[in-house]
Amino acid sequence: MAIMCVAEKCIVHCRLFEFMHRRTIRKYLSDAPPLKGKALELGCGKGATSVEILRRYPELKLTATDIDPGEIAIARKNKQIKFEVADAQKLPYKNNTFDAVFAFDVHHHIEDWKTALSEEYRVLKKGGRLFIFDFGRPPLHRLLYRLFPHVDFSKDEFI
Repeated sequence: MAIMCVAEKCIVHCRLFEFMHRRTIRKYLSDAPPLKGKALELGCGKGATSVEILRRYPELKLTATDIDPGEIAIARKNKQIKFEVADAQKLPYKNNTFDAVFAFDVHHHIEDWKTALSEEYRVLKKGGRLFIFDFGRPPLHRLLYRLFPHVDFSKDEFI
């Protein structure tokens, strides 16, 4: 899994991008079923989506991860969430640990996203819920794809 370059971080950390991203995640989670227990978030960055997850599911015990120690250092300012450095392709958790796994806009950053997906299923308890949201190709995201290297996959390949 690659750490984002400085220029891409500047874009995703800008207030407008963060506002739009958080709004999208809120909408995505608004129809999601109730959850309790332990949850894992992959690619949490500085923790903006982690906050949205807890806003929707305040009873969750959330562990949020990112491969970038700099992002985790920023995220750790929020003491309600356990933030850890971890590689989505080799998660440091036992099998069947989490009741839910969240992966928002992260798979396009993971070179071997199929291994990451296998890891997500491995740490998910039987009957647990996997929430995946990865952007399509609206204009802003098409620009990001042109400016910064990302892993590409089709909807059919992913499903």
